[in-house]
Amino acid sequence: MIVVVIDANGVLSMFKRGHANRPIFDAWVAGKLHWAMSTEILLESEEAAARMTNPAYAKLIFQTMDAVDAVKQNIQRVSPTFRFHLITTDPDDDKFADCAIAAEADDIVTADSDFKAMRGSGNKPQPITPEEFIRLHLSGGVMMRGRESKTGRSRWHRSCLAQPPANSSQASGLNALGRSLFEVAWV
Repeated sequence: MIVVVIDANGVLSMFKRGHANRPIFDAWVAGKLHWAMSTEILLESEEAAARMTNPAYAKLIFQTMDAVDAVKQNIQRVSPTFRFHLITTDPDDDKFADCAIAAEADDIVTADSDFKAMRGSGNKPQPITPEEFIRLHLSGGVMMRGRESKTGRSRWHRSCLAQPPANSSQASGLNALGRSLFEVAWV
């Protein structure tokens, strides 16, 4: 299972229907990757969402995150106890590097050039752009979205929606998840 840390701007973009980063969201919802985050990262993502979107959409993003995690259990909560101080050009970004190292993540998905300092640093998590991540880890498999149908849903979405839940508690979670995802997908 791939473990990733996603920077705040990447989080906001992957939730947008039609955005180039949407396959990351799709893979996460399908349970194909684990998303590592710390409280600091969550707070920064909330601040960015409040600043860059409307309050209702920002709330929906975090409700969707909770719903997906309740069903898939694919958010890894991390509390880094050591500060590595790797991002010298923007120390505020150290929270992402610290979380990735503590979580033993495979990648830090970011388009932020400040993370270049981590390339070749000897740490397992390496920065990777969303485009690179999609190309290297998600292309060609079931995690990539298919062509849009007349209903507006991709083949991948239709196949996920057709899979029955394993039990009744999972079914109720999936119903709530489905409503949240539908709202996010069509905003």
